[in-house]
Amino acid sequence: MQGFTEKINSFLDDKKGEIFATYKDIINLESYHSDLDALAKLAERLKTEFEAEGFQCRLIPVGPDNGAVLSGILGADRPGKPILFSGHMDTVHPTGNLVKTLSVWKMARLTVPAYWI
Repeated sequence: MQGFTEKINSFLDDKKGEIFATYKDIINLESYHSDLDALAKLAERLKTEFEAEGFQCRLIPVGPDNGAVLSGILGADRPGKPILFSGHMDTVHPTGNLVKTLSVWKMARLTVPAYWI
């Protein structure tokens, strides 16, 4: 019988191609902090991804000079305390400066440039 960790690892192994294809697509949607159109495009993409997994999502405007905040709730009617995931959607480099081959798959690990870490 598999334990919890083994079940998670098995699931991730089964889905790794899909996970990394999605990850690559999202990375390539450049979203520099001052490029509001690019931020909106990325926010919509992430909203679509989360909704496909069953989240109830909404984009919350936070001012004319900022991208929206994406709020997603999974299992709103379930018992227990909520779990919060937090992140950001902008990239470090200005739009148009991403080298498309920066991320590579090697030996079950995703290697990215040092400035991404």
